[in-house]
Amino acid sequence: MRSLESQVDAFLRKNKLVRRGDTVLLAVSGGVDSMVMLRLFARIRELWKLRLRVVHINHQLRGDESDGDEAFVRLQTGQLSIPVYAQRYETATYSKERHLSKQEGARELRYRFFREIQEQTHSAVVATAHHADDNAETVLLNILRGAGVRGLAGIPLRRGHVVRPLLFATRKEIERYADESSVPFRNDSSNASLSYTRNILRHRIIPQLEAKHPSGVVRSLNRVSTIMRRVDDGIQKHLSEYFSELEDRRNIVELDTRSLERETDFMKEQIVLRALTLADVEPTEKKVRSILDLIRRPTGARLSLGKQSTIFRDRERLMLKKELNSPFKEHRVAVGHEYSFPAFEFSTSPPEAVPPSFKNGRTSEFVDADKLGNDLILRSWRRGDWFVPLGFGHKKKLSDYLVDEKVPLFEKSQIPVLVSHGEIVWVCGRRLDDRFKVTSATRKVVRLNFQPHAHA
Repeated sequence: MRSLESQVDAFLRKNKLVRRGDTVLLAVSGGVDSMVMLRLFARIRELWKLRLRVVHINHQLRGDESDGDEAFVRLQTGQLSIPVYAQRYETATYSKERHLSKQEGARELRYRFFREIQEQTHSAVVATAHHADDNAETVLLNILRGAGVRGLAGIPLRRGHVVRPLLFATRKEIERYADESSVPFRNDSSNASLSYTRNILRHRIIPQLEAKHPSGVVRSLNRVSTIMRRVDDGIQKHLSEYFSELEDRRNIVELDTRSLERETDFMKEQIVLRALTLADVEPTEKKVRSILDLIRRPTGARLSLGKQSTIFRDRERLMLKKELNSPFKEHRVAVGHEYSFPAFEFSTSPPEAVPPSFKNGRTSEFVDADKLGNDLILRSWRRGDWFVPLGFGHKKKLSDYLVDEKVPLFEKSQIPVLVSHGEIVWVCGRRLDDRFKVTSATRKVVRLNFQPHAHA
């Protein structure tokens, strides 16, 4: 059997987790797994020309034991001449304030600190000591939770800058190496507590299964994880290609119902899950089913997704908006003033001479100052509104105009109109009313400006 050192070397090369000459940040808790990882990297650093750094978090959850872990890590890294970056957190308080379990709070703080030190030290990667048994436990936990393919894929070899160089090794192999190489480590008393489901799997369920299946439950679960990881890679590649063709503008994620219908039921679910993630909406099975049901419903059907996020059926599209702003309210405006609103900027110039030439556009228009008058109101459009679109020569219901222009349902409530003495002057950013246009009889003009915010 090859030594653990040679296996780590081969695993790093095969999976390209580290490059020669990299700065590597090792997450070391003081337990046997992370101390073995520390020793292994110390042994191969000359071969790989690595610059090693250590990061340690004292969560202050086990009193003197936590402080002892910190002192121990500082001592061991000092003996290996490896810089250590340690941080203490009031994890219990942090978790309580955010309504998280201590484990969830600790994980948030841990990975936040990893990112900070990784950027500070310009480390290529952060290495954690997760191993094959951890992965097997994660797969079982995810099965119990009813997770899909990604859950069965277990712990990824790499996620962003975080890598798992020991994911191939079992706990027994790591403990054997620690014993044979005299690697010092500390025991975390919380790992023995059966209050946590993971510990029940670790100390009760998996050992019983291993006794019944000599071929190895941990190895079998890791084979399942590897297969599912490959399946998930294929799914993610397809999703990336699918969403690269979609328009994501003004905080809207659009799904074409026709292309969605061509997908298998499984891929439809995966596409909707990705859309929810892009819109920062917590994905649930109920939301996915309800969204897919919109495909069979008429234009105008909508579904609230919570946190002011809504999805609409708009013709052949499902449009998921990250934040549904309330319709623009009524505001009185005056000539020669500038106004700033949450979704856009609006301004009018003082009356000025007719320029020798001018170019109107979607965001600006020139109007006859005398026709404009002084009783100006900026408001959202209303049902029953009508105007005479420039160049049409006859009046048209504004609702029909917006339909003809294929304005998405999401945007309709956000389009302001400028009104003078009860008559629409400008559907802002869309079309000027013909009755207020500049003619040869115009003596003075007013320039209207409308600039929507990029994030609106």
